[in-house]
Amino acid sequence: MKDVWNTLNLAQVLLSPDFRVVGINDYARQLFCPILRELGDSIFRCHSRKSRERVAALLQELTSAPSDMPRTMVLDVLGKVVMFNLSQLSVSSPCPQTFWSVTLIDISEQTGAVKNPLSGAIEMRRFPVCNEGVWHFLPTDAVHSIQSDGDYCKIFTPGKSYYLHSSLKNILQRFTGASFMRVHKGFVVNLDHVSKIIHDRKGHALIIFHNASIPPVPVSRRRLSEVRKAVHIL
Repeated sequence: MKDVWNTLNLAQVLLSPDFRVVGINDYARQLFCPILRELGDSIFRCHSRKSRERVAALLQELTSAPSDMPRTMVLDVLGKVVMFNLSQLSVSSPCPQTFWSVTLIDISEQTGAVKNPLSGAIEMRRFPVCNEGVWHFLPTDAVHSIQSDGDYCKIFTPGKSYYLHSSLKNILQRFTGASFMRVHKGFVVNLDHVSKIIHDRKGHALIIFHNASIPPVPVSRRRLSEVRKAVHIL
């Protein structure tokens, strides 16, 4: 992991409370040039008019998050995949002020990001996940199931689970691999790891995995037939 992180490009931007750039390092200038030409520009200039509303909502979500919650997410910026971390910075002199410190790490290479020639979307081959403050890049075949959990998704692998700031819809759009399938409004599974489908005492269908450490996943009734065909179970 040490060698991987040494290859990362780190951009740092200091924002005023109204999200204007008041400080920027050399790599951030390179990343955003010529969109951000000078200090005082709004961070929203980095985005098309169509996406500014979404970016504003994400910033609002991060800035209003409790102090004990991670303020990190993975975003597509200018054709790159960046890890976006937001932290609060307070200064007392010459007068008390609060700024937002933004760190952006280009993880395009580490996530195996490629541009889909049909949709134009950036897709990733590895999941960027955090465990106890350390980021890992999981290959898609290590992921067995994904559960929606509020604004996050919980990703299950043998022996460990991780959180990713994303919706299930975005995961299906942004991560490559035909093996991922939404089987329930709150769950996506990797079909390659499905062992069987059973029914509990109430008649609810459950997916069982080859690895017993992965919790069973419910299948919605309207998706059951499709799931059975996908995993070749009659």
